[in-house]
This record gives sequence, C-alpha cells and structure tokens, in this order.
Amino acid sequence: MAEHVQAIIRVCAPSIHALRVLRCHGLNDAALQIAYRAIIVARLTYASSAWWGDRRLIEGFLRRGIRAGFYLPSWPTVENLVEDADDVLFSRVLNNEHHVLHPLLPDRNQHGYELRRRRHDRTLTSNDDKRNFIDKCINTVTRHLGLSHLVSLYVRLRFVSSY
Repeated sequence: MAEHVQAIIRVCAPSIHALRVLRCHGLNDAALQIAYRAIIVARLTYASSAWWGDRRLIEGFLRRGIRAGFYLPSWPTVENLVEDADDVLFSRVLNNEHHVLHPLLPDRNQHGYELRRRRHDRTLTSNDDKRNFIDKCINTVTRHLGLSHLVSLYVRLRFVSSY
C-alpha cells in the first residue's frame, strides 16, 4: 500500500507546482483553493478506504497544501474526508439492493418492537461470528478478485462495532 500512496503523491506533486505557477501569474487564492480541492484532494481521497493504513504520507502532503495556502486549516482533515466517504459508501450499499456489496450485508432484523431509530435495520452479529458483514466481504474479495489490499475497505466500514 505504501507504494500506491507514494505513487499518488508523485502524481500530485506537479499539480502543486502548477498551482504555484498559476499564483505567480495572478490567479486569486479562492480559485487556487477550489482547484486544489478538485484536483489534489479528490485524487488523494479517491478509494482511500482501501489504503487508509498509510495515512501519514497523505496527511503530510495535505499539510504542504496548507502551508502553501491552497487548503485552509479550518477545512476537514483527511481523516474526516475518509470517514465521510466510508459513511457514504455504507449508506449506498445499505440503500441500494442492486449494489454489488448489498448481498454481503447481514439479514434484516425482524421484530415487533418500537425501538429507537438506528442507522440500519440489520441484525448485529457478534465479533467472533465468522459470518458477519466484514468477514463475508473479506472472503468474497480475496476469493473472487484476489485483491487482498482491498480488505481494509471493509474493515473501515466499522459495521459491527459502530452500529
């Protein structure tokens, strides 16, 4: 995963230089910040759940953008951006029965009680149950696709522990 993160940073580094050149040619800071978020932050956070273990390099690169004035310190951190992306992915999987990951969700919880509202209506499994959502995702991805580096995508969903 470290090679992937380093490759992303190598691709983004010339964009920082291009933004600096644009600043020298008179482009205002608001436009530079929009370009930074659209080009660099989007590239840094794309599929971030899959490689989130190597966040140190990404956070360092974002700090470089803060020092250059392209990204404001008051804007969301990389960690917040990744967590938001994970939440969006989970809600898309949960709400779209045609999503490729939807069959891997636990069964719906069927009860007649009027309990408090939760973010999902799925049966929670124990951590030692090897048939839970995370383990199903890990097994499916590694068995069918052979991409073991995508395992952290499913671990980041935090389905069992957070909900």
